[in-house]
Amino acid sequence: MPLHSWIPAISTHTPMTVMSYFTSLDKMLGFYLLTHIVMNIFSMGDGASWLLMTIGSVTLLGGVLMAMVQHDYRRMLAFHSVSQVGYMVLGIGTGTAVGIIGGLFHLVNMVILKGSLYLCGGSVEYGTGKTQFEDMGGLAKVMPWTFAGTLVAALGISGVPPLNAFVSKWLIYQGILERGGSAFPFFLAVAMFGSALTLASFVKLLYSMFWGERPTGMDSVRESPATMTLPLIILALFAFAFGIFYRFPVETLLAPILGGKQVTIPGLWDAGLAALLLIASLLVGFIISLAGSKAKNTDETEVFLGGEKIDPETYRVYGTHFYGPVKEFQGLKRLLALGEIGAFDLYNIGMRVVRRFSKLVYQYVDRSLAEFYEDIIPAVI
Repeated sequence: MPLHSWIPAISTHTPMTVMSYFTSLDKMLGFYLLTHIVMNIFSMGDGASWLLMTIGSVTLLGGVLMAMVQHDYRRMLAFHSVSQVGYMVLGIGTGTAVGIIGGLFHLVNMVILKGSLYLCGGSVEYGTGKTQFEDMGGLAKVMPWTFAGTLVAALGISGVPPLNAFVSKWLIYQGILERGGSAFPFFLAVAMFGSALTLASFVKLLYSMFWGERPTGMDSVRESPATMTLPLIILALFAFAFGIFYRFPVETLLAPILGGKQVTIPGLWDAGLAALLLIASLLVGFIISLAGSKAKNTDETEVFLGGEKIDPETYRVYGTHFYGPVKEFQGLKRLLALGEIGAFDLYNIGMRVVRRFSKLVYQYVDRSLAEFYEDIIPAVI
């Protein structure tokens, strides 16, 4: 922010495969250049560090708040792309080796996760022809592979272990702590709060698209072909691999960028053991769930209210209702409304300045010409 608005602007008209490229791979050169500038060209002082970390914090928090209130999943993913850029800038802005590695690793992880999320959205659009959250629901049973890919990518981008973005965000947190300073609690709180909001917004996406009740008229929806679902599974496996075996990409692919500087990764966990414990806990929960489900051979019947049959579509709960009250928060309401119309976009701000300046110039020229024709010429004649 404020150089972000082209991504939401093109998201509703651009194919999902193209958006997957624009919001992931196109950032690589820019952030590598920023890292090179910070480390090898200029000596970044406290002022520059504060500036970058502030831009990163505003971007990650503003982007995720805008994502939470969207009704079209294409625009929601676009604002999440903006938000995740904030983490990268925040990590590089710390100026510490671990923070810079965290920012670059987060970039690599977003290539995997954001690419996967856009391809998942393309799979849903291919199967349903819908892009609005209100028009979807209950697709997990009929599109299981797409749901699995979306679930992994959504949990990964939210920083849930043992997936890859957990590690990159953890490194960014460590970079903020190592950077220190009087404002480090603020930057750390913003980064962690942003992750919580990201998870909350993707719960909304998962409920709206895959859980809840399926709308009427979507009984013919089927899973997308293997050419669309296989990339989702491959990217999901990469998300797990880069989360559990994070030392390979961190130490082999990214650490050499620092030019031989020693990188210590403090406070990390045993990812392999943690992954095994998480899988075991999920299996235990699944077994308990199976043991507790006593109802068998149940029949579904129509629901009546006051003798009248209820239309399921009328009482279907939309996922977009989850965070509707966010729009009503004092102070946020006006900011979100302005953000929705692009009021903070640098291009729009510049165009308003140019139009106002042009109007003043026009009025000055018009007044001068009027005086010339009405006063000066008659006086000369």
